[in-house]
Amino acid sequence: MKKIIICIVLLICTSELSAQISGIVYDIQSREPLAFAHVVINDTQKGTLTDIDGQFEIPFQNIKTLTVSYVGYEDKTIQLNGRNSVEIYLKSSSEVLKEIVILEGENPAIPIVKKAIANKKSNNPEELPFFTLETYNKFTLASKPITEDTSKEARFLRETNLFLMESVTEKVYLKPGKYKEKVVANRVSGFKNPTFTTLANGIQPFAFYDDYILLLGSQFTNPLGKPGLRKYNYYLEDSILTDHGKIYVILFETKNKIKNQLNGFLHITENQWALENVIARSENYVDSIADGTELAFQIQQKYELIKDQWFPKQLNTNFMIKTTTGETLEGIGRTYLDKIDFETEVTKKDVGRVVLSFDQDANKKDSLFWKNKRLSKLTPKEIKTYQKIDSLGQANNFDRILTAVNALASGQVKIGKVGLDLNRIINFNRYEGIRLGAGLHTNKNFSEFISFGGYFGYGFRDDDWKYGGDILISPNSSNDLKFFAAYSKDVTESGSLNFYQEDNSFSALRDRKILISNMDIVEKSTTGIRFHWLKFLDAEISASVMNTQTTSGYQYQNEGNTNTFFNLSEVSIKFRYAPNLQYIESFFQKIPVYDHKPVFWLNYSRGANFLDGEFDYSKVTFKMYKSSKFKKFGSLKFSLLGIKVFGDAPYPVLFNGLGTYYESFGLETQNGFQTMRFNEFLADEFYGIFSDIYLGRFTIHKKYSKPTFNLKQNMGWGSLENPERHQNFDFKTLDDGFIESGLSIANLLVSDFSGFGLGVYYRYGANSFDSFSNNLVFKFNASIVLN
Repeated sequence: MKKIIICIVLLICTSELSAQISGIVYDIQSREPLAFAHVVINDTQKGTLTDIDGQFEIPFQNIKTLTVSYVGYEDKTIQLNGRNSVEIYLKSSSEVLKEIVILEGENPAIPIVKKAIANKKSNNPEELPFFTLETYNKFTLASKPITEDTSKEARFLRETNLFLMESVTEKVYLKPGKYKEKVVANRVSGFKNPTFTTLANGIQPFAFYDDYILLLGSQFTNPLGKPGLRKYNYYLEDSILTDHGKIYVILFETKNKIKNQLNGFLHITENQWALENVIARSENYVDSIADGTELAFQIQQKYELIKDQWFPKQLNTNFMIKTTTGETLEGIGRTYLDKIDFETEVTKKDVGRVVLSFDQDANKKDSLFWKNKRLSKLTPKEIKTYQKIDSLGQANNFDRILTAVNALASGQVKIGKVGLDLNRIINFNRYEGIRLGAGLHTNKNFSEFISFGGYFGYGFRDDDWKYGGDILISPNSSNDLKFFAAYSKDVTESGSLNFYQEDNSFSALRDRKILISNMDIVEKSTTGIRFHWLKFLDAEISASVMNTQTTSGYQYQNEGNTNTFFNLSEVSIKFRYAPNLQYIESFFQKIPVYDHKPVFWLNYSRGANFLDGEFDYSKVTFKMYKSSKFKKFGSLKFSLLGIKVFGDAPYPVLFNGLGTYYESFGLETQNGFQTMRFNEFLADEFYGIFSDIYLGRFTIHKKYSKPTFNLKQNMGWGSLENPERHQNFDFKTLDDGFIESGLSIANLLVSDFSGFGLGVYYRYGANSFDSFSNNLVFKFNASIVLN
């Protein structure tokens, strides 16, 4: 009997200890939860704040009333009457906040903000040496038709989201700023085997502490930073007493409606003067969105005290796009952080270059897994989204479409254990004309360790076959170590340059390769090794034997011999150094992601008299690419290029000037000199700079014309030793330099999927023509546009 009584007493005590009042605070009109609303008990200053989902919990302490307040809403007091679970609806207040101008010395908000700024380093989670955590992410995209639309499609859109995606990731961090995230589970409405994901917190920073923060690809001044003190007005709106001490609610607003700034609230706790909550929004931010379309977005972050460290626990992202037709797209992202660990050590090996990767079984998790991992339950609308969109996906074979996108991203169509190379099927240039062919390579279904394959092609203008084969051995994926060997008999541009892992970002519609007419027939055997070192340095070491035949009539005279056929034996080492280069894995392909730091390429080649090599030379080539965004508007891209050949070498080893002008086909390209004729110049030493300043976009006609303007400035200087040795080919040297300027206007005319524009360039300086009209060049450009 005593044991029973003790158990009953313990049960009662446990029940009293665990008793709590919980609830959710909503907007009465939108029925959306209100994050960080104040919940005060019994008309005191003590209470709590709702979380990002509008939820709150208060331990039971003889609570009779709850008073809820939220800036811009009417306060509401409710009687509990014994209830331990409540839903509270707030009505938007018709009162507008008064614009109060307070001198800094008299403004009580300023000292609080300055204390938070002074303690940023100690409170910033990214100042920790390392941490690991797990996230649950959810993203929905919904369309809200205009109110008057009562069609079947409109009813469907009101009841169901267009898109729903969930993911569970494992995240590790190593100071300074090195992240790695692995998607261990992924589910996308409409797809059975999704090989992509969108993390819900993708458009906002992990922590709200840097002086400048990146949102939607644009830079904003952080109100919680010294630069923010000059950009924002601050008002102390309220304070509330919690278990961690007093929380101050600071309203921040931009001064003079400065573009690319934010409005919102900072909730600063006097406990370590840390940020506990933040709401930041831009009501009508229009940058890269189509003209006439309004975009509003808002981010929310909630922090919790974990082992004396304030750390993010919830991240919200909301954006709304309103079109000129009155329709609205709404995106809602939610990220919940769990299993936060500051003790398990993270090393450099744990944070490689791939910052986002997929578990091969990520899309095969069952319902029990998702039930255990969901930190936010699916709403009835989200459940219906899976049901409806999955049915549509099955009926319309969304996975087949995804397979096609995967093929475009990888350049291969997978057929079991091999892949068909798409880039080999059809090509065009002025030398070969139309080129048809095929290529086949094994894929990872065949082997993770080895791949091999080959290709062939036929050019209808040169009436010749091309072919080749290669093998690649990958013993160690941690540093991308690869051994390779290849053989080919093909054509290549004479006097051209190539750099290791040069990621050409220009559109295929604006590629100078289709204009090339001066080709060499090259039979080449090569072998080598590729690897990366020091994380951001990629390298290739190779040895090649090339039998090269010119096709333009060019002859090289040396020591009384005149040749059009050249045997070259060469050892090369190539580097690419890309600080902060990272890769994300999408469609199971590694996609490079560059920031605005410069990227450097350096090649060194040594031609020597071995393995039938006939020429003794050294060649050094260098390239640097840099992009940056201006604070007010626009951006700058520029490249530096340098080439130096030591010793005597024929045209195929030298530099052709990188001209792109062809009189009967005025195509503007995104690399090279626009007014320089193909093969107009020849150099064994060259230094050049290519710059591109983006000025912005203007609207002429919202539907048919959305032009963008770029200023171009290109210049170069070069020289050639022993020009008399290069015979039967007209060329000039660049001793006096080459200069051109231009204005490129893209998307003067646009359709649903394409845009057409015009570029005008002028050539001047010592190498200009006597005639004004010959120096002036007009070119059209084409691009892919998603209108």
